[in-house]
Amino acid sequence: MARPWIFVVLILLVGNVVFGQWYTDPHNPEPVCPHVQVRGGLVPDINGGAYFFIEGPNWCSMMSHVCIDGQWSCPLPGVIIGPPTSAFSHDEAVDPDNDLISHVTNAGEPSIPSSPSLLNKWSASGNPLWQTFTFPDTITRPHYILSNRTGGCLTAIIYGTGMGISWYIQYFDSTGQPQLGWFERPLLGTGLLCPASLISDGLGGGIAAWQDQADSTRHVRIQHVRSDGGFAFPDSGIRIIENGNFFNHIYCSSPGSFILEWTRPPMQYHCTRFDSSGVIMWDHLRTGWNYITTDRLGGLYFYQEDDTSYGRIDALGEVVFSGRPLPILPFQGAYQTVSISGELVILYWDESVEVWDLQKYDPLGNEAWTQPVPVLYGMPSGNYPYIEYMAADERGGVVLCFIRPSGTYFTRVDAYGNIGSSLYVNTDRNTPTPTVLEITAYPNPFNSHINIMWTRQMGGAKCLGIHNLLGQRVLSVHLPTLATKYSWDGRDSRGYLLPSGTYYSTLQFENQTQTISITLIK
Repeated sequence: MARPWIFVVLILLVGNVVFGQWYTDPHNPEPVCPHVQVRGGLVPDINGGAYFFIEGPNWCSMMSHVCIDGQWSCPLPGVIIGPPTSAFSHDEAVDPDNDLISHVTNAGEPSIPSSPSLLNKWSASGNPLWQTFTFPDTITRPHYILSNRTGGCLTAIIYGTGMGISWYIQYFDSTGQPQLGWFERPLLGTGLLCPASLISDGLGGGIAAWQDQADSTRHVRIQHVRSDGGFAFPDSGIRIIENGNFFNHIYCSSPGSFILEWTRPPMQYHCTRFDSSGVIMWDHLRTGWNYITTDRLGGLYFYQEDDTSYGRIDALGEVVFSGRPLPILPFQGAYQTVSISGELVILYWDESVEVWDLQKYDPLGNEAWTQPVPVLYGMPSGNYPYIEYMAADERGGVVLCFIRPSGTYFTRVDAYGNIGSSLYVNTDRNTPTPTVLEITAYPNPFNSHINIMWTRQMGGAKCLGIHNLLGQRVLSVHLPTLATKYSWDGRDSRGYLLPSGTYYSTLQFENQTQTISITLIK
């Protein structure tokens, strides 16, 4: 006769796997970590989980990580990644191995001297993978960090002396060691006002844009930084906007291209898409727009000045639609993000039933989910929403973190509108039901290896196929039962390297099939 305590242990284990920490009952939420508030940020990883940053004792920065199944690989409150007074002064990037690279700057308080900035790499379990790199002084500070394809990173270095500011590019290798001298890669001239930005090019490198005022004129320059820290253009970059104009913001677009938001005096606002060499692909005058969100497909979503409607421009610069009604929030501003497939996700307050709803809209402006997903009931106290962070992950889902006085809450909604992680918990029946299979790939496009990943499923045979644009199968792989990732090097079943182009990866599992496009670039 089986012992009763065995059944209790099994129920606890299964319940922990099924419910995890991603599931939060919208009606009766329980804090994941009572009396701890995530105030430092949220970074989705490449496997459907996320890194969280917490203000620890004495304002130190702390890092924690939750996996796609809702289990903490690095439990809250996490590990300390920065010294006291460093909270809110850090940037992060996730590398192809799903490790976190972070640099932390001690901004200091009036009564506390500043200290040099730190750079480190952390595993998802909270273990340091690099010996912490300490920057040489307090006036050399990292800003904007990008991971490259070899486990290293690129970062823009701010060097401030007196009233002047200079920017440089620094490359760190996979061991965390700098491979360039501090001032070997000057990015832009010294000046009191010289705004700059560095964004990913989607290929392991970055695009830097800055306001050049060194020669008493005002124009915009860019530099395409390769993944090894080298420059694709001369050190001074190339001019992309004529004299007298200045840029407001630079956005990632499709791989190898970017969108610049800039102003032509006196008050003409433009959004212009450029390719990686700085050639204009399209230009739009921002008339009646309030703000924009790029769609990862080469286009953007724009929002009208009254915040009640939105529209979209595609990669060719054509207006797909405009004037589409937006859900109205009771407060100024809205939460929105864009999925990996270019779909717009909006979080809004439904006053009729007093619930925060999440809805996904496809690139044609139609609702992608049959009904909104309720993520939290009850009006927040005070004059602000208590959703603290919201971000799209690399599997088409959305990660949310919200705060109440009692503590911190987390929810993940997958690409198909299911609340939870790899399993969706039906709150009416309190029973789990499998979600639709999710599949993604990183990095995409790729030139040497690509990781094709999918949500964990229990048991059952899986088959992965790669097809070309003609529908011909070039590779077929039977996967182990518990596998969740396959690394492909661009070779066919005979071992020959395939030419550059677009291919389709199809994963078959039981009675489900999912396909995504992947791009090989040599």
